[in-house]
Amino acid sequence: MFPWQGEVQPDTLQMALKVVNIQTIAMSRAGAQPWKAYLSAQDDTGGLFLAELLLKPENSEMQISVKQSKARTESLHGFVSVL
Repeated sequence: MFPWQGEVQPDTLQMALKVVNIQTIAMSRAGAQPWKAYLSAQDDTGGLFLAELLLKPENSEMQISVKQSKARTESLHGFVSVL
């Protein structure tokens, strides 16, 4: 869980993620509750990351769930820090 403030602006978030090579698979419309986004990325060794973001407005937290194709703690930490 990460603290979150303000509304999610899907277009802004999608553009920011694209800059760091994280692709949006699907995303809720702005204002949807709960708001969700599904993302994918690949590291330089070919490892794949699939992530779900879930904004919980009742406690202003963003829950992040990540699955990776190759269990590598260092790569996972790098992905989450960029995210």
